[in-house]
Amino acid sequence: MGDQIGKLNSVITELEDQMEDIKSFSQVLKNIEKINENISQVDSKMTQNAQSHITTTKTMNKSADLLNSRLDELKTMIHKSIQELYKDNQTYQKEMDDSLRIRLEKFSLDIENKIEVVSKKIQDIDKNILGMNKKLTLVLDQYQQDRNRGFWARLFNK
Repeated sequence: MGDQIGKLNSVITELEDQMEDIKSFSQVLKNIEKINENISQVDSKMTQNAQSHITTTKTMNKSADLLNSRLDELKTMIHKSIQELYKDNQTYQKEMDDSLRIRLEKFSLDIENKIEVVSKKIQDIDKNILGMNKKLTLVLDQYQQDRNRGFWARLFNK
């Protein structure tokens, strides 16, 4: 029986060792379960973050597309405004040129008319000067004749 008790003791010791191993293995399994739960939580958070990132990226892309379309509209509006401004400027320049041409023509006509009036006045003055010259010549001739007649003849007007 001593032998059987030794075997039994040995089996019990072996069972106790295996129990310790099982306890250790149970602890390892519990740790693995905690790690698995943590991994699940991390996976869940990463999935949420990825979904948020995807949603944010889609929103940003939509905003970028909207901004690009608005920029295109602005470019079109600016180009159209520049064309209108250029056309208005051409029209204004043409009107200004026409106005200046008309004013210059009127001014030129006014100057020509004034020159014509001045020319007529000069001609009239020239005629008057010629007339005065003739009269002065006649008066001088008369004076010369009078002077040549002598004192007594002039006195009695002979």
